[in-house]
Amino acid sequence: MQFSRVRNEGDLRMILEIQSKNLARDLDPEEKEREGFVTVKHTFSILEKMNALCPHVVILKEGRVVGYALSMLPQFRHEVPELAFMFDRIDQISYGGSLLGSQNYIVMGQICIDKSCRGQGLFSRLYDAFHLFNSSFSYCVTEVAAENVRSMHAHKKVGFITLDKHPDKDGKEWSIVLWDWNKVKSELE
Repeated sequence: MQFSRVRNEGDLRMILEIQSKNLARDLDPEEKEREGFVTVKHTFSILEKMNALCPHVVILKEGRVVGYALSMLPQFRHEVPELAFMFDRIDQISYGGSLLGSQNYIVMGQICIDKSCRGQGLFSRLYDAFHLFNSSFSYCVTEVAAENVRSMHAHKKVGFITLDKHPDKDGKEWSIVLWDWNKVKSELE
């Protein structure tokens, strides 16, 4: 397995293939609970725009993408309507003595491992690569559906802490989680 930034348009298309197989709206409840899921369906255009400013991170196996972590900078807050509320919440959360929205952070816009490659420790290794490729940021922030127990557990295992819990407009519970890369750096030194 190789961890890399997106290399070309083909990588972006393979991300969309994996994403389409793991969308919550298309999975039965048992599979969602057992395997986890992704919520947002991105367009090729938005993935390409996001990638142009801060390349996404992928796992490659024999030249094919088998996992991805999407890099999302705050300026994309209105490009993906489903995530606008998350950015509004981030702007209101205080962390380290000041509002998080005014600090140097990157949003991990979505993470997913192809079903054929799960159970191999790739989730945490993908986040390590995401950190390595984005080390200029102080924090990694993302939002996880509370019902996505597998994802919540995996994020906690990586080192994320929950900063905020809130319902969306439909009453579905979400958690905004943060991985403090300043603490990771000091632990490595």
